[in-house]
Amino acid sequence: MSMPKKTLRHHNIQVFRPTMEQFKDFNGLIKHMEEKGAHRAGIAKIIPPPEWKPRKDNYNHEEIDKIVIPVPIKQNCEGDNGLYFVYNCVRKPMTVSKFKQMCENNIKTPKDHLLAEKCYWKNLQVNSPTYGADVSGTITDDDCKYFNIAKLGTILDIVEQDYQTKIEGVNTAYLYFGMYRSMFPWHTEDMDLYSINYIHFGAPKTWYAIPPEHGRRFERLAAAFFPQEAAKCQSFLRHKSTVISLDNIEKYGIPYDTIIQKENEIIITFPYGYHAGFNHGYNCAESTNFATERWIDFGKRATLCCCKSSEDVVKICMKTFVQRFQPEKFDQWCAGLDDGRHPEHHERSFAGPESLRIVLDEKNRSHRLIPKGPILQEINSSCHRRRPRSARRRDPADTDLRSGRQVDFGHIDAHLLGVEARVLGDVLSNVMERPAEAESVRSAGRAQQKQRHRYRDETILSPVHSDEVYYVVGTKSMNEGARRAKARRSRRRWGEVLLTLRHRPSSVEGRS
Repeated sequence: MSMPKKTLRHHNIQVFRPTMEQFKDFNGLIKHMEEKGAHRAGIAKIIPPPEWKPRKDNYNHEEIDKIVIPVPIKQNCEGDNGLYFVYNCVRKPMTVSKFKQMCENNIKTPKDHLLAEKCYWKNLQVNSPTYGADVSGTITDDDCKYFNIAKLGTILDIVEQDYQTKIEGVNTAYLYFGMYRSMFPWHTEDMDLYSINYIHFGAPKTWYAIPPEHGRRFERLAAAFFPQEAAKCQSFLRHKSTVISLDNIEKYGIPYDTIIQKENEIIITFPYGYHAGFNHGYNCAESTNFATERWIDFGKRATLCCCKSSEDVVKICMKTFVQRFQPEKFDQWCAGLDDGRHPEHHERSFAGPESLRIVLDEKNRSHRLIPKGPILQEINSSCHRRRPRSARRRDPADTDLRSGRQVDFGHIDAHLLGVEARVLGDVLSNVMERPAEAESVRSAGRAQQKQRHRYRDETILSPVHSDEVYYVVGTKSMNEGARRAKARRSRRRWGEVLLTLRHRPSSVEGRS
């Protein structure tokens, strides 16, 4: 696959070379970087001052070789056309020494970084690499005062102080041992936190980053590319199993940037910044998450993976953060009435405690689900599926309901919907209980047929998934000038559809 021309880089990844005095204040340096706009690219690189040493002595590779990688994963890729799904196969525990031998027997890394990147994309499905990820521990000296990844001293430490809880890899350090082509697919950090990654020794990493302000568009694009995954989990990108090529990202107008991280260099990822990348060969990196006060609004509105089979879902109770840093919003937050905008995509949504998560997720949806069955046939017959010509020209990164492949993404920009879908709940629950005369049914049917011709392009009914029992009711996008007029017509149309539903004969109750 040819490398794309990188013409959509709206925000370049910045590189910082702080002095030792600046380097001593971790939180101050992060704040300074954000004042310079570094967070707008999603990630940034820090080149530490020469006098900073995470280890006083050189690395004792004999001791490091004895470290056991408890769960090495073999990364098998399947897919084509720049869209791949990564299946992680757990291998037996191995020492770093054995892992290093595997790296030496693996495909040799081209010396040129661009050639290494080209070979990576070309051979994704060949000779699956193994990644020694998520090894709990640190090889930084305990007495390292500054930029000690295990002791960053940010507000995320409150989790351990208030809840006496350590979350592996989130508020503790993890080691990562990579080989050539071992990868980390597209994702944001747990709870949309910050992260820090430092390469102690070894080969470089290539990083790709999408500006946080384009994160929602990227999610919609990914959901269009992987509809079955999106139907199962609204936050399927948190599974870290989706690889989308740069060609596809550029094709749909989403900006990105890339940077090389070398030995003794630090990468900072910012909240809600989607990133991915791969290793150029054997290396050892150390990483963890951290937080600042700016993160709190991200954490309150972070979408979570709710898969029952997922054992690694990280959920951080935001109560202590809201209570300490946003006391004026605490009562509203506890009641699930904290109505505000996401810091990056500016959608209004409600935030609240984990106990209200299901209610709030439903409240924040821009469209609803209607059970499949006899009622669906009635609604489907009243709504033509033919899409307007303008909708066919749009790409899946800009809309959710214009393609037959689209699914329920859990969150859709409000301005993309011409008319909000209606919840038919109470009305539909009583439909089967109300018999009617045959003449009333015929009269309602004639009225419905007239309405069907009049509003034929206003509603699109698309399946969530072929194997599921839910369907999404949505509407086409329209320009601002016609929005209010069509909203009024939609209210009349829905009223007549529901009138027809109320007059259905009771004999249809047994249909499926």
